[in-house]
Amino acid sequence: MQLIEALIPVFLLLIGLEVLWTRMQRKSYYYLSDTITDMSLGMLSRLTDAFVLLAVLFVYIGIQRNYSLVRLDGYFLDFSSPVAGARSIASWGLGFIALDFLFYWSHRISHEVNILWASHVVHHSSEEYNLSVALRQSALRNAITCVFYLPLAVLGIPWQVFLTVDALNRLYQFWVHTKFLPEDSIPRAYSYVFVTPSHHRVHHAVNDPYIDKNYGGMFILWDRLFGTFKAETEEPVFGTVKRLKSYNPILANVHVFVDIARNIRSDIQSGRGLASLEHLWKTPSSYPVDGIMRTEQIVRDEYRVPISAGARNAATVQFIVLLGISVFYLKTFTLLDWAMRMSFFALLACGFYLNGRILERKKTPILLFALLWAAMAVGITNLLQARGLI
Repeated sequence: MQLIEALIPVFLLLIGLEVLWTRMQRKSYYYLSDTITDMSLGMLSRLTDAFVLLAVLFVYIGIQRNYSLVRLDGYFLDFSSPVAGARSIASWGLGFIALDFLFYWSHRISHEVNILWASHVVHHSSEEYNLSVALRQSALRNAITCVFYLPLAVLGIPWQVFLTVDALNRLYQFWVHTKFLPEDSIPRAYSYVFVTPSHHRVHHAVNDPYIDKNYGGMFILWDRLFGTFKAETEEPVFGTVKRLKSYNPILANVHVFVDIARNIRSDIQSGRGLASLEHLWKTPSSYPVDGIMRTEQIVRDEYRVPISAGARNAATVQFIVLLGISVFYLKTFTLLDWAMRMSFFALLACGFYLNGRILERKKTPILLFALLWAAMAVGITNLLQARGLI
């Protein structure tokens, strides 16, 4: 996962270039508040992964050491180097294909089971479609869906290979979040096998023919094989059927969980008892779509409340500072004790939350910002001491 963190400057550069190209083409593919929210969600996801991956790796390594096919069948895999020979190339190829196959099913089931959709919806809730949306990830998703990847441990794939292949798979998915590459600009043979921007635009759209299509991460072949493929035939409308209408990254992470809890409570109060728990596994698309929700899919700008130049600049500067501190925190994570890890994570989460309130023009006592940055100053001092810089 350090590969992803190391490439954060590259992601930001590519997003900046797409913004520049968008302006040169006089397109409106970026909206500042949404872009800041995308990247805030991406960083919150990386921050929670620092904790989640420790638990995931503990389970993964245990299975790989004690129950893998490598132990049972005599070391027929070779992950010493991806170019060490035919067996090594085949082993790494198996890793790529197996992980993307499991990603397909994890992704598909996350659209079909409500409690899993509650974590995945974060990635779909933006109504824009650009490279920054690729960074818009759930802070809870890896903790919920990690079980889908445990078969890789049974196959005998070492945890280092799992993390490397997973990181490369995610890197591939970055470039497909763009409107600038039409399907006819990509060789047909390539788009028959691999996911393209056109394929993924369909996946992010709420047009009726597009809903729950094109789940592949790297290979679109899975969708062709399992009947979930759909070509782009009409202009996509992006977002979710029930719109988020918020720029707050904390709300974006929890709003469907809140909806599920409310539905269960309402059903319990009406006497349904344990049957109310079906809201955990119901298909999200099984919930009715009313006329207001359909109208909102067409009229999509009313929550874009303009903010003053001062508030916009304040939110942008605070986001940049939070981003820089977050990266430094991640690079210092292993040197900190658990109390410091948890408390500084909480501070960063509060910072992103308060920044979301600025973007939404919600009144927030200035005292909260003063307390946040006073506590942050103490935390940064501890980070610098942990790194031996002061």
